Amino acid sequence: MLRLHWSGDAGRAHVGETLVADQFFSGRVWDIGRPPAGAVLRVGVLPLHADARVHVPREAADAARSAEVTRAEWILRRVRAVRAG
Repeated sequence: MLRLHWSGDAGRAHVGETLVADQFFSGRVWDIGRPPAGAVLRVGVLPLHADARVHVPREAADAARSAEVTRAEWILRRVRAVRAG
């Protein structure tokens, strides 16, 4: 899985011309599933326009006005806690 630390309004991931993942900015990381072997994954992030009429969480509002990927990392293992019951 590809984990992106990013800012912006929206992010889009493509393999070729096919949209494979998209995300609206919330201040959290964006996890994208692994593309098929040999495929090229393109990721683009878009800034929030000053006059956009959308709700952005207060803690994320300033970050949404810029558009950048600050860190990318491959996650090889993921552990999830499961509660019984």
